[in-house]
Amino acid sequence: MRWTVDVTLNDVDSLVSFLRAQMPESDIGSSEQAYRTHYALRTAINVVSHNVQYRLGEEAIAHAKERPDWDLERAHTIQRSWGDLVNIAREWKGVEGFDHERWVYREVVDTEEEAPASPDETAEPAVFEYRIPRARDGAAEDIVVARSAEHPESWGVFEGSTQGWHWDGSSWQHPSLTGSSPYRYTEQDALAAARRCAAAPRNPEGTDH
Repeated sequence: MRWTVDVTLNDVDSLVSFLRAQMPESDIGSSEQAYRTHYALRTAINVVSHNVQYRLGEEAIAHAKERPDWDLERAHTIQRSWGDLVNIAREWKGVEGFDHERWVYREVVDTEEEAPASPDETAEPAVFEYRIPRARDGAAEDIVVARSAEHPESWGVFEGSTQGWHWDGSSWQHPSLTGSSPYRYTEQDALAAARRCAAAPRNPEGTDH
């Protein structure tokens, strides 16, 4: 198969098991609203996880090998559904047992590319935590918020997940040109900046407005 996403059945199973452990039925209480909320969330988790599990299964893999046009659709569905599970789990990211290394957003990778996209050689190791869709004006990519793997309290705002361009508060900069670290925000400030960038079109001068 040409298209792949770095997500395994074990990733899905472990994340779903973690989520279910955070929602014991003993915590529902007697409120009808709490009961509805509890089971609605469990249902959403089941639907999304089954969507990923099916596409990671042998039947879907065999179908993708026979139908290259469905191969890419399968990969994007895995990426989106896995991202939904990660979003839900993020509410418990401070709880013991949360896997900060594996339970993160994943990109669809073209295995036939001669030179697959990779982070800049000068880039700091990062863990990509949030992806915020932006208006598709030409080749503009989604906005990604990442924390530094070396300094977890420091966050950066990037175009895409290659760490090629980062937002410095007023314009998009490249570390190879500025030599400065892109990790200049707290988590909340990075998210706020990313949402502003996602809501504005990217212009040729590198500023968003």
